[in-house]
Amino acid sequence: MRSRVIERIRDLPASEWNALDHRGYPFLRHEFLTALEDSGCIGFETGWRAHFIVLEDDAGIAAAAPAWLKDHSYGEFVFDFAWARLMHDTACAITRNYSSQRLSHRPPGHACCIARTRR
Repeated sequence: MRSRVIERIRDLPASEWNALDHRGYPFLRHEFLTALEDSGCIGFETGWRAHFIVLEDDAGIAAAAPAWLKDHSYGEFVFDFAWARLMHDTACAITRNYSSQRLSHRPPGHACCIARTRR
């Protein structure tokens, strides 16, 4: 098993990404994430830098999770510099719980999983 971090969803095969079990969550589909990149909604200019964390084996992508680093508070609908300053001064980080929808993996019964159990 190998891990790597990819900064552009286009650098990952759409067929492998979409074959992961996203539990029907449309905002994790390759097409949606590509649209975010192409439209400029995410990227260096907006302060939202994508980092797709990928686990791969010989059959391709086994699991993946999208993550974004936010570089600044500019361009947001709500400016809350008091909270940003507090987090910076106390070296804390607030994370949002997106439950297990952020970690996608191969669904049970996937062809490569079946082949492994037959060995």
